[in-house]
Amino acid sequence: MIPYYNPYFGLTDLLKTFLCVNAEAELEEKFRQLTGKKYILFTASCRSALYLAYKAIGKTGLVHTSPLTCQVAILPIWASGNETSFQDVKADDWTLDPEEVKKAITRDSIAIQAIHLGGFPCDMPALRAIADENNLVLIEDCAQGFGASIDGVPTGVLGDIACFTLTKNLYSLGGGVLATDNRQWFQAAKEHQESFPKVSWLRLVFRVLITLLSSYRHLSVVEKLYQFLKNASTSSKSKAGEVREDVLNKELKQVPRLYLKSCAARWDKIQKLVKINKETAKETLSALKLEGAIRQHNPRTEPSYTKLFLALGQDSPRFIETLNNNGVEAMHLEHKHKVYYQEKLFDGEAENYHRLHDRVVSLPGAAATKVSDRLNHIIGRKRFELKKILIEIGHPAHVHHFKNLYWELEKRGWQGLFVTKDKECAVDLLKAYNLPYAVLGTTKQGIAAKLLSLPGFAYKMFTIAREFKPDIFISRVSPLSGWSSRLLMKPHITFTDTENVKKMDLISEPFADVVLTSDVYQREHGKKQLRYPGYHELAYLHPNRFTPDPSVLSLLGIQEGERYAIVRFVAWTAHHDVGLTGMNLENKIKLVNLLSKHLKVFISSEGELPPELAQYKIKIPAERMHDALYYAHLFVGESATMASECAVFGTPALYMNSVRFGSTDDQIKFGLLEQFSSSPEDQEAMINRAVEIGADAAYKMSLVEKQRKMLACKMDVTAFMLWFVENYPRSRDQMRKRGFDFGAFR
Repeated sequence: MIPYYNPYFGLTDLLKTFLCVNAEAELEEKFRQLTGKKYILFTASCRSALYLAYKAIGKTGLVHTSPLTCQVAILPIWASGNETSFQDVKADDWTLDPEEVKKAITRDSIAIQAIHLGGFPCDMPALRAIADENNLVLIEDCAQGFGASIDGVPTGVLGDIACFTLTKNLYSLGGGVLATDNRQWFQAAKEHQESFPKVSWLRLVFRVLITLLSSYRHLSVVEKLYQFLKNASTSSKSKAGEVREDVLNKELKQVPRLYLKSCAARWDKIQKLVKINKETAKETLSALKLEGAIRQHNPRTEPSYTKLFLALGQDSPRFIETLNNNGVEAMHLEHKHKVYYQEKLFDGEAENYHRLHDRVVSLPGAAATKVSDRLNHIIGRKRFELKKILIEIGHPAHVHHFKNLYWELEKRGWQGLFVTKDKECAVDLLKAYNLPYAVLGTTKQGIAAKLLSLPGFAYKMFTIAREFKPDIFISRVSPLSGWSSRLLMKPHITFTDTENVKKMDLISEPFADVVLTSDVYQREHGKKQLRYPGYHELAYLHPNRFTPDPSVLSLLGIQEGERYAIVRFVAWTAHHDVGLTGMNLENKIKLVNLLSKHLKVFISSEGELPPELAQYKIKIPAERMHDALYYAHLFVGESATMASECAVFGTPALYMNSVRFGSTDDQIKFGLLEQFSSSPEDQEAMINRAVEIGADAAYKMSLVEKQRKMLACKMDVTAFMLWFVENYPRSRDQMRKRGFDFGAFR
């Protein structure tokens, strides 16, 4: 294990700590020389010092600061009765942008908190000028800034109040520092701190023990004991991503003298460690082979590299998790280990912050040469990229739904496997698109046969999944993926757009972690359901995903200027078709005969066509059907999927089904689709409407504007699915928040 933090605190250091005298006076003088400040107050932590700073200045209001920080660093602002005003960070060193602060100042502004992220100093001269011009208090959060400088000026000099930690790159048992030239503020902070309780002796013993163990974590026995004690001490802490007052309250204590002694006794050693840390951090950055990664830089500064931050060319949580699983302890912005992501503190306008936040990783600062070697080894093997997804196919349309997701994930290093039943043209499509697949067996006809075949399919699915070892399952409302996901303890994401499959839902939904539906879907699925603005068909037919190929016209034998219609008949054997019927044979023949007087007719059918219609059978590869639908003048049929696909294209669609679906109802509202029941009257009406549209050569052009309006309020569903899968379960949690913005997927 390469630990994230090593205090280099051994038994000899502990002995020196106990023997140290005059620690407080010595440290006061050190920090007076460092900051040039007259008054030095020692505190239990840097956060405690920040809290006391806000209490001492005697007013409340807006505090301008950076959102690119650990969330507990903001707690002193809130706990002292102030509000945060977050501004963007600079693109080069990721610290608070003075120009953005200047634009955001209001009459409620009282202070600027300059956070020296990763040991890179903020632009203190610029912030000093802004604070002076607007009568604001400039508070330096130097928790990561000790040993750094800008334009040759050390951190802590230009702020009205400077707050340091005695841990991090000062490697002490604990403690913080508040430095100021304002005697009134110093006295107020000192008096307020005197009301704090003392640190218990048990806590001090624990702190000494955990610090000693932290220095020897390269030994496996020590590492196990360290993790046991850490887990025991954090069992009652808040969940990841939550901010609780007790996180700060436990630090609002009087400072133990032992903390100060541990720093004073090792001051010379600490200065050497600070210097070594700078050198090894630079070595690490130059040796790393992370394509697409960016790092903090600013030629005006001499950073201390208290934390070693990088922004990856991809979202960081999976990378961080992989590093931890491979012996390199890394973090995001959160202060807790094993928390691989901290939710954004700010959703407002801040381009650089939003660009960096999800990509940031904080690497160990200790033993830097070993870190770069280990990281390059992991990166070379691409362990962090290799994740597996199992996609179950229950219908040929599902191949189209998920094919682009698979290709996008493959580009990002994922491995995928489609698992399908041998139904209709599903296997043909998987072969045509060169997608990896396994076959469960042949679909049975009839409800009883389908139920009897479930155990066999379930066992086959489990054996395939157990061998493939997916990290995540995806399906379209299937118990097979659900059952296997539970046995293998992996997440299962299911999609549905078919409201009349309630029986299938009963045996599928309990085994799904998330049920993703369109926002026009007409049923409720409780807490598991998440809605998005789009149809399943937009995963493969959105303009970002589909470009029609006119060569299909020659395959169909269509001459220039010739118009044609596609007619689709289904077998009505699917589980969601139980009890439903379509157009009778007599009307099918009548429809084709009348329509063929105006258009060339092609029939796509799940079953065998009768002799009277066999000549109209479409004879193109299954994967070319979307091209054919795109160029068609009219679609008439019993398939909800094809009707919806035509509506997305702007191809006039007449659809027969007695059941209503949210997606097709939405397309009806846009004027892109017309639906008819299977009653004799509606069959006749649909035939008449088909003939009417077939006779009107300009009708398809009348749908162009309607299609444009529909696409304008929908999104690229593949882009959404890609984000959701790559960032799961964080993506699920983000979508559960009110007001989630889908703008990035449009």
